[in-house]
Amino acid sequence: MLTNGVTSLEVIDGVMPGWDAYTTTRASRSERWIRLTDDRIGAPLRTFALRRSAETLFAMCGAVLAEPRLHGRLEPYAILSGASRAEGLLTDGPAPWHDVPVEAVYPCLLLMTPTYDTAPVGTSTSDVTTATRYLDAVHAWAEEACLRSIVMTYLHPDYAALRSAMRARGWWVAPLTHRCDLNVTWHDLTGYLERMPRKRRGEVRRELRALSSRGVRVIRRALTDDESALARMRSQLVGKYGRTPSPEREQAFLTGVRAVFDPAELLVFEAYEDTHPLGFALFARDGPEWTALLTGTDYTRSQAGLTYFATCFYEPAAAAPELGITSIAYGLGAVRAKTSRGARARPVYAAMTRLPRA
Repeated sequence: MLTNGVTSLEVIDGVMPGWDAYTTTRASRSERWIRLTDDRIGAPLRTFALRRSAETLFAMCGAVLAEPRLHGRLEPYAILSGASRAEGLLTDGPAPWHDVPVEAVYPCLLLMTPTYDTAPVGTSTSDVTTATRYLDAVHAWAEEACLRSIVMTYLHPDYAALRSAMRARGWWVAPLTHRCDLNVTWHDLTGYLERMPRKRRGEVRRELRALSSRGVRVIRRALTDDESALARMRSQLVGKYGRTPSPEREQAFLTGVRAVFDPAELLVFEAYEDTHPLGFALFARDGPEWTALLTGTDYTRSQAGLTYFATCFYEPAAAAPELGITSIAYGLGAVRAKTSRGARARPVYAAMTRLPRA
């Protein structure tokens, strides 16, 4: 614990008790989402919380990374050295760790919510003075721990106070990529299409006719115990984008999803040709919000074309109003596909400061 006047920084193993009392803005920052994904960071997760008595003013979760070993979308060194540009990260402007040796910036404290939706929680997250105190306290802790850098990645755009405090303290801050969200303001599929420009509306209708003429149908169903077909399709998607496919790993993740969510909170949109699954999208519900959690496609089937759009956008758009969904979080990547189908793209940020050698 580091104390600064009436406030103190507490470093807590795992997610701090009472975390969910402060996560009122987005469901994907809740404890259950973090626990579902906390193995992504590859090091023990901790909470860094600035407190005043029993009140949490400002807190973030993260981990100390001894060396670079994560894949490019997660690894701070790959992102900040420019090696992850091919992943669509930090594509504008110079990379601050270009030509910087690893030993100059590691060990590193990575502050990141493992759902790729990083944000502080607490009662004073919109206050620049509190954000500045938090940064100073974390900086002092990191120096005492002999770390070489502090990095934030995938910082949500709503937290301008934190960005202002970082810039005032000399941090490097820049847009990292974009996230997409869709507000549900229609009553049926026709209303969803009417929100689009005329040309795009015509294209979507042609896509839907093409799927129908090929005999492709999309069903809604619950997530079950054995989802080997979904795991195979997810693995094909992972392999397409250069990572190691593993149906077993995908099945284990789906099993973890079922353990975290109530069955009524999970909905699969799955495209079929006869009895053969072609593609799917899995949505997880928190109150009136959906998160597009996973997608997958059987690329061995010629009829699978366009099923991503049907399962991820068109069928969910038709279902959302009747199910009381008011917003859909589509997350990172495929920005053009998502914005052309109604989603709003906003930048998320990376930030960094280097520490003197202890």
